[in-house]
Amino acid sequence: MAMTRAMQKRLTGFLFVLPGFLCVLLFMVFPLAYSLYLSMTSYNFAYDAAPTFILFRNYVDIFKDPLFINSIKVTLVFVGLGIPIGIITPLLLALLLDSLGRRTTLYESAIFVPLVVPISLGCLIFLLMLDPTNGYFNFFLTKRLGLQPFNWVEKGWTALLLMVLISNWEMGYQVILFLTALKGVDRELIDAAQIDGATGIQRVFYVTLPQISQTTAVVSVLAIIRAFKIFVHPMVLTTGGPLHATETIYFYLYRTAFEFFQMGQASAMAYFLSFAILLVSIFNLKIFKTD
Repeated sequence: MAMTRAMQKRLTGFLFVLPGFLCVLLFMVFPLAYSLYLSMTSYNFAYDAAPTFILFRNYVDIFKDPLFINSIKVTLVFVGLGIPIGIITPLLLALLLDSLGRRTTLYESAIFVPLVVPISLGCLIFLLMLDPTNGYFNFFLTKRLGLQPFNWVEKGWTALLLMVLISNWEMGYQVILFLTALKGVDRELIDAAQIDGATGIQRVFYVTLPQISQTTAVVSVLAIIRAFKIFVHPMVLTTGGPLHATETIYFYLYRTAFEFFQMGQASAMAYFLSFAILLVSIFNLKIFKTD
């Protein structure tokens, strides 16, 4: 009887776990395995009847593609600009809100609001504001400052810079993470440092930041992943232009798959991107000395 009850408990537990296990298997494990297989094939899904196995040729061919090399450069520029902004700005906002004490509910809500707005809609709003004819920014330039109207997405460097800034518009989640970590900082250490004559900046660097290093590591990993996987912003704001100046790896991967129908090369690009994110994330965790 005891064995039967034990078996029943195990069977019940298995049945509870089964739906989640099937979802993971169907929507995560199978796509990962199938895309790995496709990355080793030549497969134009619009014309080919079946994939042709070519082993690692796609991984060599993608680095012979000048547009893919360009997308790597664009992504690295975006990562180099976006990650510091995506870490430092939320940290500064969290420190500011934490200094206000309990009077932060309204400000926290205001910072978190952009997260409930779809990214594509947010990009469209910014696109309307940046319109060279009727946009608010050009209205300010022409009517208030007497300057000539400016097409913000016509030049590559301005389009890329705008994409970096707009992509960091939604940073409420990171601010909340930092705020939560700041609530756990030992105030006695801060008071002791203040008594010893430490300035506000010194207290932040030598007392506060070391105590929230784990959260900083998490936020930086999130910033790395978001920067490498940027897609909606170039899709909506610039469609990769002008002259591929804002065409990131993720966006070029999408075009390779669904415009050029080269699923094998697109899968190889996806695995290259995943491996790059993994390496940078591990390096980042080593910097913060965290597991």
